[in-house]
Amino acid sequence: MAKIVRRKGKFIVDYYEHGLRKRPQFNDRKSAELFFSGIVSSGAVNTPLLVTGLKQSISEYFTNISASKSKRVQELEKYYFQRLYTFLCKQKITNVHEVESLHIDRFVAELKKDLSSSTVNRMFNTYRNFFRMCKRWKFTMVVATEGMK
Repeated sequence: MAKIVRRKGKFIVDYYEHGLRKRPQFNDRKSAELFFSGIVSSGAVNTPLLVTGLKQSISEYFTNISASKSKRVQELEKYYFQRLYTFLCKQKITNVHEVESLHIDRFVAELKKDLSSSTVNRMFNTYRNFFRMCKRWKFTMVVATEGMK
């Protein structure tokens, strides 16, 4: 899966093309995103069909999934996603396909500092469902919470 990462002040588009790993570097994010959109549209790499921002993905989840739940659960999920969104923004993650299991591990560790384990488990199950839905909607190719408990 192709992704944009930031290392040592450079933006790197990390992807595989015909079995070979390629990692061109760019000085600014805009150039990297332009290159990234070019390889996505060319179909040369295994990438998500829809490059979607975190806010848009969360909004889609609320519209399609949370709307059928009770008002209390909707408010809880709103709080859950505010925490996740804030954390991921601090990590400079803007698109849902950029989220990796390492980010989720760090986020869960942060949650465990001030919440009970049962609350963290409840939140995690919501996040797991969110990432599964993102994969179903073709926002990402990999479920960031896959294999985690």
